[in-house]
Amino acid sequence: MAATHRVVCIVDGTDAIADSEEAQRMWVQQEQKWNLEREAREQLMMEVLVILQRQLEEKLESNLAEQRDLVRSREELVASVEQANAELKEERDAINRMKLACKKDLDIQVWSF
Repeated sequence: MAATHRVVCIVDGTDAIADSEEAQRMWVQQEQKWNLEREAREQLMMEVLVILQRQLEEKLESNLAEQRDLVRSREELVASVEQANAELKEERDAINRMKLACKKDLDIQVWSF
């Protein structure tokens, strides 16, 4: 992949084109450095994406667990309300039975005289 590069030098106002092995070596080294930097950036980006995906999955699982807890709490509240309503109805029915019994007792007392 290394291409031959020529270095143009201006010496005393004249153009001199010289093949420079040193310049070629430096160019190859720089390309290798750029390739390593690019690979490092790509690797870092992949690591960041993996971490972000894991964090998203953890947050999703956390949200799902919280939703399950909320549903369970709601079901418990609904059951508590239904139980309280049933107890209230039973108490009202008991009070109504007591009122009816008292009324019957009073009616018996009134009609007994």
